[in-house]
Amino acid sequence: MKMPETVKSKLESTLNKFLWDGTPWCKWSKVCAPYDEGGLNMRSFQDIHTSFMVKPWFRMREIACLWSKFMLDKYCRVHHPSRAAVHPSHSRVWKNLVRGRDEAEKHLHWQLGHGGCDFWLDSWLNIGPLADFYPNQRGGIKVNQVWHQGKWQNQYYRDLLTPEHVAMIENTFFDPDMEDKLLWKLSPDGAFSFKHTYEDIREK
Repeated sequence: MKMPETVKSKLESTLNKFLWDGTPWCKWSKVCAPYDEGGLNMRSFQDIHTSFMVKPWFRMREIACLWSKFMLDKYCRVHHPSRAAVHPSHSRVWKNLVRGRDEAEKHLHWQLGHGGCDFWLDSWLNIGPLADFYPNQRGGIKVNQVWHQGKWQNQYYRDLLTPEHVAMIENTFFDPDMEDKLLWKLSPDGAFSFKHTYEDIREK
């Protein structure tokens, strides 16, 4: 659920006044900076809230449990999750998930197994989704659909991509006997980490 701006402002104002015994000496955002940046290493309510909002989206995109499969089937059957719409009739759960979508999608990367992720809309190269470079592409094609008998079928994409991107694709390999694995790019081990997410999101 989105934190109301009035609640966030009131909490930060109250804590700042308590910290400085009545009269704040500096902005709360400065107080929340790390020690080496001149702050007191406190945590911003807004940045904490945003960090927690992106985690459920990552969990859903992992497709690792019945809940995520249900949500994807219900709300993303027609469109890719990154482009699925939100309607007034949709559940509060879905609406809250989507609040963290834009921030979360920036940090997702698929480690290819069988290549079931979207060729255009998922990040499976080291440059992010190809659709970021070719916005007219709508997706709907899986990576493994342009791979046949151990070779890339470049007639599908060679006239659409730059030579650099074609070369990147043709230097990428995957194992059709393995599952694709979703990684969180902010963490060294690829697992979701609140610590690394907060550090990236926090106001600098």
